[in-house]
Parts: sequence; structure tokens; C-alpha cells
Amino acid sequence: MNIRWNLVISICVMLAFCGCGARRSARRGTEVAVDGSPAGPFTPAQFVAHPTLGPGSRYNDLLSPDSYAIWLTDEVAEIKLESEIADGATQAKMEELANIAKQLNEKFLIFEVHVVSAFPDASIAYDVTSFRHAGVCLVDEGGSKYAPLQVVIGPLEREARGALKKFRRINLVVFPRHDLFIGEPVVDSRTPGFSLVISAYKTDCLFSWRNIGDAPRETVSDEELQAIRTRSLESVEPVLRFLAENL
Repeated sequence: MNIRWNLVISICVMLAFCGCGARRSARRGTEVAVDGSPAGPFTPAQFVAHPTLGPGSRYNDLLSPDSYAIWLTDEVAEIKLESEIADGATQAKMEELANIAKQLNEKFLIFEVHVVSAFPDASIAYDVTSFRHAGVCLVDEGGSKYAPLQVVIGPLEREARGALKKFRRINLVVFPRHDLFIGEPVVDSRTPGFSLVISAYKTDCLFSWRNIGDAPRETVSDEELQAIRTRSLESVEPVLRFLAENL
């Protein structure tokens, strides 16, 4: 797996200053909350998001329903860490990787995108899983758009589904935690919600997270836990180390 990811890193796709257009299309308000206190962090209602279609999208089956995206927060890193140690992984190494992920989270927003497509046109299904001919960006509810700093395309998995071919990749997408030009947080406690948007073939696929602010988070569901544990920290070790050393 490490050899495959090292190959992936060597051909990783740089999408800074491209993707969905302008890095920022709108300015949010002041850097402080109404009461004068600094804005706090964005608290997601869930860690795993499933795709929905944007208005006017051409194809409703561009991505398969089993596609999903995980925001690799510190909490997600802890869930992966605990799961891998329980399965017999070396605790010291797993804690090191979790710490690397947490250090990256101080500067970046990292998403693990499980892209699955069984679109009838196999060439389109292949393209969308590798983000070919596709725009990738973050869009908040105020309309601000952010292009990624780095996209790492994972190895291809394929299977036959009757007359169709099903393609699957796990891609990592990295955004700056602060806008590179004006220094404001990309998302914080003032942001009601945002979406990771994949735009391809006149279709917008949105993976969305809602901010719950100070409200208590619901218990992580078994479905979320299973999704988070699908890809281990160790399996993306070369990517984490590459990002830590080069971004």
C-alpha cells in the first residue's frame, strides 16, 4: 500500500488558483463575534457527508449513493487511532501519525473523499473518480468559494456490476484553514455550513457539513464509525508525511 501511495504522491494534482473559480467570492463580516469575543471553531454536526445534487445538475447518477466524504478532524484522527490500536497496530506509531494529522489540522482542512461511480458511460465514471475534467472547491452558505491547495488521487479499484463497471477511489483534498490573501478563517463558528463541491459534466455533487455551534453533538453513529475506519491512518502514512513536510 505504501508503494502505491508513494506513486500517488509523485503524481498528485495541484489545484491551487483553479477549481471552482475565485478563491473567495464574498467577504464575511468582522473577525469577532457580536459580543466582541473571537470567533470560535466550526463544530460539525457529523463527520461523514453523503453527496447531494446542486440545482440544475444534469446527471443524478454521476456518483453512486455509497460515495461519501470524511472531514479529517482531530476527533476523526482519534477514532482511527483507537480502532487501529484495538486491532493490534503499534501504539507508538499510530499515536505519531495521529499527532501529524492533528498538526496538519492546525493549518489545513483535510477531506478523505470516497468517490464511487457506476455511471453508464465508463469513461465518465473513470474521469469523475479521478477528478478529471472536474472542479473541486469549498463553498460556504454565504457563497464564498475556496480552491484546494493539494489534491492527492488514490489508487483505482474497479468491479463489474452486471453490464456496468463500478469505479472507486479514495482521494484526499487539502484546503488552507485561513484564506491565503486576507487571513480570515475559511470556516469558523460564524459559518452556518459549507459544502465540498465536485463539479463535472454539468453536475454539482455536494458533500455538506452543518455547524452546531455550542449545541451538544449527537453520538457518532455506527454507520459513521464504519465509514471512518474504512481507511486507516497507516494506509495514508506517506500522504500525511508528505503534506507535513511540503505544505
